[in-house]
Amino acid sequence: AHTPCELAGTAVSANRLGESWRAYETTRSMSKTPWVARVASRFRGGFKPKAYGDATWRTIGREAEHPVVSNNPSTPLAFEVQKLWGRLNRAGNFKVEREPCGLVVGLVGPRYTFSAEVGKGTIEIVTEPANDLNELADIYEEAMDHLIAAAADFDAKVLGYGIQPLSILDDSMMLPKARYKALREVIGDPWLAFTGTAADQVHVSITEDEIISHTNVANLMAPAVIALCANSSVCAGRVQGVCSSREKLMSRTYGEPQRYGMIHGPHADVEEMVVKYAEQSMALTVDYQAWGKGNLFEYLQTQTPCGDTEMAAFLRHEHYIWNSARPRSQHGTLEMRAACQQPWSERHAAAALNMGLVCAGTHLDELVNKFVGPRDVSWPLMQEYYQQAVVSGLAASEPVPDYLCRVLEVCGEALQKRGRGEDKYLHPLWRRLECRRNPAQDATQAFQQGGMEALIQLSECK
Repeated sequence: AHTPCELAGTAVSANRLGESWRAYETTRSMSKTPWVARVASRFRGGFKPKAYGDATWRTIGREAEHPVVSNNPSTPLAFEVQKLWGRLNRAGNFKVEREPCGLVVGLVGPRYTFSAEVGKGTIEIVTEPANDLNELADIYEEAMDHLIAAAADFDAKVLGYGIQPLSILDDSMMLPKARYKALREVIGDPWLAFTGTAADQVHVSITEDEIISHTNVANLMAPAVIALCANSSVCAGRVQGVCSSREKLMSRTYGEPQRYGMIHGPHADVEEMVVKYAEQSMALTVDYQAWGKGNLFEYLQTQTPCGDTEMAAFLRHEHYIWNSARPRSQHGTLEMRAACQQPWSERHAAAALNMGLVCAGTHLDELVNKFVGPRDVSWPLMQEYYQQAVVSGLAASEPVPDYLCRVLEVCGEALQKRGRGEDKYLHPLWRRLECRRNPAQDATQAFQQGGMEALIQLSECK
């Protein structure tokens, strides 16, 4: 068995990952190749064209992951979510999703889906796209009411927390799904970090002309999201010395720069982004078989050349590049990934922040340029802030005075302009900023003062 800290330091063997990532000085020349141009064009095609400029209405969907634990105050070990499927679908309102082996991996409903995660003790609620945060809240809370009731029937608790608090993240925690087994083979022990983590992710619609600009800005905002929303400071039954154990552990998952978390610098265009992705190690083949023998370019050399093969391979590959913000061509959205799952009393805070960040878009870029500096100055500073926020949360030094206050102000203004009162969901973030304490810092204090029982009481969804 490995503790999270031990997993974080586990080296990834060369034979599992293939060759190391390529030097980025070749990126610009490679972006001119016909293969890259074809993939970039099809990738752009997944997004709506610019129609109404800043007035384009944005929809939002949520992927909310939650740890489920046994109802034992002192030893809340992970509860196997597989036991909940029958209770969740007792009325037969969901379509059952299964692996070829018969393993149930999800329940698909008209407004939301319950989905199995990598960890046996983690369940994900995937909502349909909502027109605003109020509609999203209604869908999510309907799903959560159903989930909490089902868990209670098995004497289990659903947590608003970013990681399993007690269980060790080892092979016994991994759902035996075929592609998870393949990723375990390719990545090795660091993959096991996924068996316990729980994020609060959203998909916000963007247009074709916003793919690069909004992806860049959203990655630049990742440190702010972590500082305000980290919530995984206690795991494996002890304080880990960081606010976001989730971010720390998963940054080591693949052992390659820019594979996880905030990108190291802005993308110039879609072609360059495609090349940056393609230069990184290919984990799975199009049919979910373990690969790990080189990067995407090298994988495609083994395939019969055609446009469909190229695009399918690229989409399979980029799905396993876990940047803090990434454009998703299959949905026409920007996926925001940096937030841990939030406490139940403030359950909409991270979704509202991420929605505000996307709606604010270029206004945030202008803010950073004005108060932090141009890109050659701001990106290194934000990289440093990212690392500090993972460790210290709101105790980390901001890149410039009042930086987070300005970010929240811009996000609030962007939400207010939508005219649906969505800025009210930012109120918990203002409170956190005033107190200089995020959920992880509260969780640490609760655990130190009252042990695991106090942490579960703080985190339980009810």
